[in-house]
Amino acid sequence: MNNCVNIGITGPSGAGKSTICDIISKYGYKILDADEIAKDTINSNQECLDKLSKQFGNNTILDGKLNRKYLADCAFKSKEALKALSDITHPYIFERIKNEVLIINGEGNNTVVDAAALLESRLNCLCDYVIAVIAPKDIRVKRIMKRDNLTYIQALNRINAQNDDDFYISKSRYVLNGSKSIILLQEEIKEIILRGLNNKNAATD
Repeated sequence: MNNCVNIGITGPSGAGKSTICDIISKYGYKILDADEIAKDTINSNQECLDKLSKQFGNNTILDGKLNRKYLADCAFKSKEALKALSDITHPYIFERIKNEVLIINGEGNNTVVDAAALLESRLNCLCDYVIAVIAPKDIRVKRIMKRDNLTYIQALNRINAQNDDDFYISKSRYVLNGSKSIILLQEEIKEIILRGLNNKNAATD
């Protein structure tokens, strides 16, 4: 992937990954939102839709499209259900994002792959390094409730179905606390970006 730098951003729901990506984008990095790419990829792949419908029921498909709210309610009921969703969708999403990264790198641009399931889907293999974004559970619950218009119980179920902070921390080079102020996060990200570029340049000298 030539001299371009590809950063992986991961962490649990509501931790602040989008905010981190917004800051990094100011450095000219192209952001690949795995959630948005997944939505488009799944809706355009009948084979994937059929597998999801078989696993989670006929209500998974509504007017020929993925019923995301229904699917989320099903998948986030347990870690087993979430794994079943991941096993079906991740291969399709991986190939799509891998191609996107190759295209963007081919144009000479750096990328950020923003994915809560970056590690589980092996998307981290496309990245030079991974940044984990974490935040206290109470803050995450409030963010998820506001963002997705969920009840407290629904938001908590979503959090409990995901991995704990240690999972992300142990598999990432850098860790950011998404509950910090924007100014502090900007300073930390600047240092990480510069260090990553220096390491890449040193490796190719």
